[in-house]
Amino acid sequence: MTELELTAPPAPVPCPDCRASAAAAHHGFRHGCKGCTAGMRSRSQEFALARRADRRTGAGEALRDQYRVLLEITGITHDEALAAWRVDAINRAEA
Repeated sequence: MTELELTAPPAPVPCPDCRASAAAAHHGFRHGCKGCTAGMRSRSQEFALARRADRRTGAGEALRDQYRVLLEITGITHDEALAAWRVDAINRAEA
């Protein structure tokens, strides 16, 4: 093991609702679970609109600001929400 591996915090263990959401379309979320919080945020209208906002023209900047506020309130990052969106089976069902 490297020194980095010895000092790195352990990866969080997904809760049963996180695992169910990754496996199939699942709509249950667990209060207090950071993965579930990220999953809820990744399914929000603000997340979808912020992802589609045009960064070149500045269109949708207010939407991104609203989304940033929601991230701050819930204590997650955009990267965490994006990771949850990528593993959420409901997105594969819609594709």
